[in-house]
Amino acid sequence: MKLTTGQLAEIKHYIEDMGIKYLDVQMEILDHTACKIEETMAKYPDWSFKDAFYQTTHEFGHLQYKEFEKSFAKTAQKKSVKVFKSILIEWFLPSKIVYTFLLTVLFAFVILQVGVVYATKLLLAIYVVSALLDLYYLILKYPKYRKLSTIRYSVATVNAGYLMLAWKYFIYDENMVINFYTIIAYATFSVFFIIAIIASYQTKKITIARCERLRQLYKISL
Repeated sequence: MKLTTGQLAEIKHYIEDMGIKYLDVQMEILDHTACKIEETMAKYPDWSFKDAFYQTTHEFGHLQYKEFEKSFAKTAQKKSVKVFKSILIEWFLPSKIVYTFLLTVLFAFVILQVGVVYATKLLLAIYVVSALLDLYYLILKYPKYRKLSTIRYSVATVNAGYLMLAWKYFIYDENMVINFYTIIAYATFSVFFIIAIIASYQTKKITIARCERLRQLYKISL
């Protein structure tokens, strides 16, 4: 038996009363609770929604819901990291390795034309744009999406930014002899940084799409 919009809203209010305030986590727990209530009503056809709702929430309990919140957050984070890694690895598989190679050659050409310092400034600009996109997604467009994945999948990009800055200010020496090997090394590092940003952005889209599917399924507004 499928629950009505009003019944789903009642479950959502109950979850909010449990102190679980972030929308994406609420939806995951709502999905879990609604499925359990539907199973209970199918098992006991004479039971009303209220009976099944009481039975399910009593069975789970307040502490269990808080555990659900932690569990869903950890699971989401693991899934997000797995997606990020898989997207990253794709760039080094036969299907995309040609694009990775061409991107490396292109960046090596850029370094030859403008030098390492200006190439680094270009990476800084790319990093700033990616950070602004993060702010747009996490603060302006989806302020109630708080899954650890939604925030922490950007850590890889942030770390890549730190690595890039470290290269500029600590690894790269102004007096370093620029030759074929140093250009290839810097170009490779730069391309990996750009790929990490792309993977982070794609992971965002996949994570948010999952949240949006649940939101539309249960007709929940932001």
